Amino acid sequence: MRIWIVNQYAIPPSVPGGTRHFQFARRLIERGHEVLLVAQSVQHFTTSEIADTGSQLYLRQEVEGVPFLWVKTPPYQGNGLGRIRNMLQFGRRVRRGAASWGIARPDVILGSTPAPTAALAARRLARRWGIPFALEIRDLWPQTFLDIGTFRTWHPAMVVLARLERSLYQAADHIFTLLPASFEHIRARGGGDKITWLPNGVALDTLPDIGPPEEGGSFRLIYAGAHNLANSLDTFLLAASSLVRRGEAGKVELHFYGEGHAKADLLRQRDAAGLDFVHFHPAVPKTDIYQVLATADAFLIAEHDSPLYRHGTSRNKMFDYLAMKRPVISATSSVSDPVMESGGGISVPAERPEAVADAILELVGLTAETRQKMGALGRCWVEEVHDFELLTDRLESRLQAMVE
Repeated sequence: MRIWIVNQYAIPPSVPGGTRHFQFARRLIERGHEVLLVAQSVQHFTTSEIADTGSQLYLRQEVEGVPFLWVKTPPYQGNGLGRIRNMLQFGRRVRRGAASWGIARPDVILGSTPAPTAALAARRLARRWGIPFALEIRDLWPQTFLDIGTFRTWHPAMVVLARLERSLYQAADHIFTLLPASFEHIRARGGGDKITWLPNGVALDTLPDIGPPEEGGSFRLIYAGAHNLANSLDTFLLAASSLVRRGEAGKVELHFYGEGHAKADLLRQRDAAGLDFVHFHPAVPKTDIYQVLATADAFLIAEHDSPLYRHGTSRNKMFDYLAMKRPVISATSSVSDPVMESGGGISVPAERPEAVADAILELVGLTAETRQKMGALGRCWVEEVHDFELLTDRLESRLQAMVE
């Protein structure tokens, strides 16, 4: 089976960020399928070049055994009009340029919606070639823009995106969603019952041997991921200030690894509050991140108290954390809560820094054996639900059914 996956933000493990489609592609190739990842040439959060296309609009490249087709796109910052222009450019260049790539047409094409225009390009290619079209829902556009307050419902861009959303649901031969509570939203807009939950996962075969954290010293808490508004990292800075007021700051260290448009402001907040036990570090490629995570005693993850999460979440970093056999502190408003479901840590309400500070001190006060039991529960849950081998089984079986 020849499979094209059109995801504007697909990346290899040498680049910081989620490698979902790289992991799917690698496993599908190992099973005898031909796979092509179609992605933009710049990294989503840093806008640095992943592949140097030079003066070319397209570049074919094999990365660690996985074929990529890099599409040159303009850089952008944030979630405003610059990002919309970038999405439109990517979709247009995929749609118009595919015939010139000199690659055999696929048997099935999957379009992913971190950028809805990428999915639209995949749908139009499928229609042109008379092949099945699979749609992957990672973000609910335009609902995401509406929930984070970037635009209002009546904005012309939102009206266009709403129409695009409905047309994609109706045109898809099958729909994969990462969001466990999104089925009714999709059905109400024409998606029917052709929906499969396909969350993010962990490539457990790439993880190093994971022992318990080293004893002694300060309790080390790590966040690794994007530094943007959606991840509510200011909650942790406020929790750190609470620890200072309580006279407990000497017990812990907070370490943040990553980049994003909110990082400069977070650094200013840290410095203004005099939080010398809070440390910021550059982003780390996926190939190296597990060595960093292994130095933690526990992990941090947060989000805003927002209707954005009423359909659930599927965050890469969450499953990486749980796979490392360490407890996780999650400040969440989502209807899906892997920490609570697995027993792999402590969950508190979103945007409640005092509750986060309480959770930190609770973990510090537990015995090492109790924390290890929490970590083991999280790892077991990931193995049963979020192993990429199991998820690839699900993806492969649905795609094969579409082409038969």
